Amino acid sequence: MGTTKNIPEGYKDEDREQQFYNLVEYLGFNKSYIITQPKHNINYYEPLKNKIIDKEFIRALKKINVKIENVSMIITHSFYGDERKHPHHIKLYEYFSKYTFDNNIPFGFFSIIKIPNINHKSILHSTYKFNNLHILSYDTVDDYVHIKNYPTYMIEFGNEINIKKKALKLYKSVDYNKHIKDYVSISCLAERLYFNK
Repeated sequence: MGTTKNIPEGYKDEDREQQFYNLVEYLGFNKSYIITQPKHNINYYEPLKNKIIDKEFIRALKKINVKIENVSMIITHSFYGDERKHPHHIKLYEYFSKYTFDNNIPFGFFSIIKIPNINHKSILHSTYKFNNLHILSYDTVDDYVHIKNYPTYMIEFGNEINIKKKALKLYKSVDYNKHIKDYVSISCLAERLYFNK
């Protein structure tokens, strides 16, 4: 779960669980499960233990009725922990990067920034739009030895800010005004998905 600094008065971190399910219903996902359950007494500054992630990942697959051999790709947070260098996000990146590498499962991560110090070569000759999804760039990415399970492709996509803001408002236990004021990703028009297959 998140940091208590962003929880408005009258809510607690545990309230985010049901709000997460409200959010995925709004976004149209039919199968979802939160791996980091509040029952594990998560400390913001202490990364999750691998055995907890193992246990909850297996439970998540059972809950959404998916066998690991049917998983076509696992996508998680960035290796740098996203906008605020969140230690749990970094830990989930490290865990799933290794897990997918060891099990030969395609792997990807979201990034609000274009990863520096690697070469991006565009292979997209036009933009594409499908409903609310705008494909702005599709690049090949050179090997980058500092990223384990390195990406070979990057898709830059535009998003609908109004949908993003409405989704954030469904998380009543997250301080909406603080996020709007302090987080670039809330009002950012473009994001990126890096992946290796």
